Amino acid sequence: MDLDAIEEDTFLNVEPEVDEASKSTHKATQLRPTLLSTISELITSFDEKYPTMPAPSNLHGFSPKPPDTEILESILHASGVIATTLASHIPSGDERYELRSREYTSHADAWFQPQTRVRDIFRLIFSERRLYGTDPPLDRAMLPGWIIEQIERYVKAAGMDVFPDSDEDGRTTLACAGKIIVMDIALFQEVRYPTRGPDEIVAPLPEAILELKELKISRASVGGDTTAPSTRHPPIERLLHGSLSRFILEALKEETDPLRLREAGETFRDQVAPLLTLDRLAHAEAGGVGERWFKEGDVIEGIGMDLATREAESVAGELGVPKAPLDIFINRSHGIPLTSLYSPSTAYLIHMSPRAYLSVSRIGVDQEEDLPPHLTAYFDVPLKTLRAYLTESTAARGLVTLATLTLSTSPDSASSTNHLLSLLPPDFSLLPSSTLSEDQLNHVFPLSTTTATPPSPINATSSSNVPPTEPDSPSTPVTRGFVLDFGKSGIVMRRQAMSRLAWVQDAGGMLGMDSEESNGTMMEGGGAYDAYAAPAWMDLLVNPKAKIRSQRYESYSTRTTDRPPLHHFLAPSGEAGFVLGQIRVSKMSDVWRIVEVVKEQAWLNDTLRGFYWMSNKLASTSPSGMGEAALTGSSVDDMAYPLNEDDLESFLHNVQTPKEITVQVSVQATCPNPSIHLTVPLPRLGLPLLSFSVTYDPTAKRGVRVDLPELEVGWKDDMEEIVRRGGISTLAGWVWKKAGEPQLAA
Repeated sequence: MDLDAIEEDTFLNVEPEVDEASKSTHKATQLRPTLLSTISELITSFDEKYPTMPAPSNLHGFSPKPPDTEILESILHASGVIATTLASHIPSGDERYELRSREYTSHADAWFQPQTRVRDIFRLIFSERRLYGTDPPLDRAMLPGWIIEQIERYVKAAGMDVFPDSDEDGRTTLACAGKIIVMDIALFQEVRYPTRGPDEIVAPLPEAILELKELKISRASVGGDTTAPSTRHPPIERLLHGSLSRFILEALKEETDPLRLREAGETFRDQVAPLLTLDRLAHAEAGGVGERWFKEGDVIEGIGMDLATREAESVAGELGVPKAPLDIFINRSHGIPLTSLYSPSTAYLIHMSPRAYLSVSRIGVDQEEDLPPHLTAYFDVPLKTLRAYLTESTAARGLVTLATLTLSTSPDSASSTNHLLSLLPPDFSLLPSSTLSEDQLNHVFPLSTTTATPPSPINATSSSNVPPTEPDSPSTPVTRGFVLDFGKSGIVMRRQAMSRLAWVQDAGGMLGMDSEESNGTMMEGGGAYDAYAAPAWMDLLVNPKAKIRSQRYESYSTRTTDRPPLHHFLAPSGEAGFVLGQIRVSKMSDVWRIVEVVKEQAWLNDTLRGFYWMSNKLASTSPSGMGEAALTGSSVDDMAYPLNEDDLESFLHNVQTPKEITVQVSVQATCPNPSIHLTVPLPRLGLPLLSFSVTYDPTAKRGVRVDLPELEVGWKDDMEEIVRRGGISTLAGWVWKKAGEPQLAA
């Protein structure tokens, strides 16, 4: 091999210089990419998509941010090419070739490093742009006109055409039109100039007034089917009216927060955008069948509300009350459908924490419920009050679990729909399956099918080992269906629960574990998953920033007049965890089945979040400073602590008063009906420790079940009510106090 004939330009991927005499005969040929150019482009593509390395719990198709399959396929393809190139072009033992290759590699690296730095700088600049807010004009007289211009801009950004119309009386009407949908926004603007008083040196500022009078949505006929505008505001109109009103009120404040103002405007824009999606789908379908896209939301809400009212009747009848308590109903049922709660979709309320139920039950009802009586006579909390709490309370989003049934924004693929073939039928424990209608079980959601040209692979236009898409490739059909969406942050799922929905691979599987091993030892904390000490599902839940698995969590609560401080210890299991963002559904039975699985996980997550867990740090900061040694309690003859009359009384009655109550907590995450086990020391020297469990059970009276030894079985009803009202974080203190009552001393 003639090493001197190797051109450095080949390694730099630059067209070699050609003299003037040979230009006429030189053919412009594209040089092959080099190893460094290929690796550099792959790294750049991956960094642009993932500025930080994604967590293993999100590397599956159902996460809130699914991985980019195009980038992963590009890496796999390029890895094979690189391995083949290295094996075939580096002769072993040729030192001169290796030295020249290192020299050229150094030059090539110096070529790519500045390009990489420039790309990183621009990526950081554009990633910080969202930190800037929306600044209204300083002149208050210009504020109403500026707000109207912003509304026009947000509506146009959503995809609608805007036709403004103003009159001399200050009334402005914005006619916003799509293909079929028409949205009319009526506004009233006025600027008042207060007169300056005789003692005022500076004239007062003008008062800007802008009122949203009406927001009405109507649609034209689809295929000859005439649909008259509704005289009553539908849920979507109330949603948009509320979000636009919040934007206007925020803009009219004397001290406006620019970031909050921008967030309010973008919220209104994002709520209008789904209407345009339905508008395009309905317009694209001929023969009048496009009307189904507008009616589907009403059909879904009707099916869900019919099931909810029947399940509420069953719960109320079993409890012997006229109306079903909302928290018990949600624990035992398939949730409450709430149309257009945060977006033009149907959201199912599938879990509510005790704190959320206490907050919503204290809200007074100023107006009568504007829904039909047969939809409001089943729950102890009116639906209007519930909707107001969920939309107006800033803390409500973190205290409830919602599953939103909406049209997917990404096309279907084999990996996103395979689980639909293995989903088991739902289990309606409150109603016999024979009483359910066909629509409640097998109503099929419509699919949207469009044609689109496949996107080019990553960096297909540059020199890459990934073959570019042919420019004249035919368009391929793209199908989108409905998904259950669990929000931007998703919901933490343990492996056993996730496997009941769909089979996904975890960190252990990605590291080479076969299916048999991952079904066995991995679930118990062994195998590759245990070897790499990746965070388990409990770590994802109580410590989302954890990089490795924690061996123990501790929680400490302060002393009360009835009991010493509580010191809880939790030993997390090694079961893998995932973050479920959204999952594809095709019919109503899929929705009911997924709700059944997710709601038990939501109960388990909310129960564990009722503690303030810390990872292996609380023992040294505990007020007693004894850690696990407090399990035996303090001795009455411990002279390090001064004795008082209460200590003497405890000694005379053979009652022990520890400095803290140490509670051992463990989770039995079985499917179905997960449970939490607690072990509490009793305040009497002659009595053993008391162990009991709290289990999620939709067939139980309150949706939870407490299992106790036969000696204390009389506490069962009171303990279940405590769990319902306040969770299990204070249950150990109640048990300790109950065991120390005089009537139990005999």
